[in-house]
Amino acid sequence: VVDGNAFVKIFEHDDGGTYPDLGCAIELFTNDFMLELETLAPLCTLEAGGTVEHTEDWFVFSGVELPKGDKDVEKNLLPLVKEAKLAVGRL
Repeated sequence: VVDGNAFVKIFEHDDGGTYPDLGCAIELFTNDFMLELETLAPLCTLEAGGTVEHTEDWFVFSGVELPKGDKDVEKNLLPLVKEAKLAVGRL
């Protein structure tokens, strides 16, 4: 949540998949001016000319208070995550 705007990213996670970087499906990087949130797809082997797709759906919700603790996350952010998941048919 930044300046009252909450960014929510939805992606498909394969519980049986093998993920890179010691099994990570999500990686974060932060420094003094940014936060990077990267989702990863499971590893796969492609034949020459093959393709694979990893889809992310992004949502921005306005009018969201910066959470001060877990209870605020549960009250103010989890409903937005559920709304985003419903919008892409993943709930």
